[in-house]
Amino acid sequence: MSQSEQQLTSEECEALTGFAEPTPRQVRRKAHERHAPWGAFSEVGGCFVIFLGLVGGIALFVPILRPNMLIALIIFSVLVAGFSLLLLPQGLEKVVYHKQLARQGSFAIASVSQIEIKEDMGSQGPVGWTDYTLTYSFQTARGETIVATRTSSHLDKFREGGPILIVYLPQNPRKHELFLLLAYEPIAP
Repeated sequence: MSQSEQQLTSEECEALTGFAEPTPRQVRRKAHERHAPWGAFSEVGGCFVIFLGLVGGIALFVPILRPNMLIALIIFSVLVAGFSLLLLPQGLEKVVYHKQLARQGSFAIASVSQIEIKEDMGSQGPVGWTDYTLTYSFQTARGETIVATRTSSHLDKFREGGPILIVYLPQNPRKHELFLLLAYEPIAP
């Protein structure tokens, strides 16, 4: 194990054995992704269930409102369904892309050259989110050097000059993702 591999996070080190498997390899959703199987749709669905409960409760106690509540419920249901259908392609595209990277991708260890930190500043100081923008470069198996940036609030573990695990498609290395941001991981033997 090289020195840069030793400096990877424990999750990245565990993934290296899975990426040693031949492609296409077996993959699974990462543990933190398994707890939110519907992603953004769980929030919309939760709001929808609460709304249904409120409408049902009001209609139960006020019989004269039942026909009007039914019409409002039907309109709301159509709007939520339409909104969900608009979001569905984006969510599915991410899932398919991440699964493809984990199944067929190669890995490289990139070097972080710059980190920019952007905090949500209030009048009293930082109050909300913190985004980290990493600029990094890696070399593919063919010797091509790729320089890219990624922004996420989950990149607080990294430092300038340190390593980060990248998963890329060998036929198009510009299609890559930081391993820690992938929704899928290879299953180690």
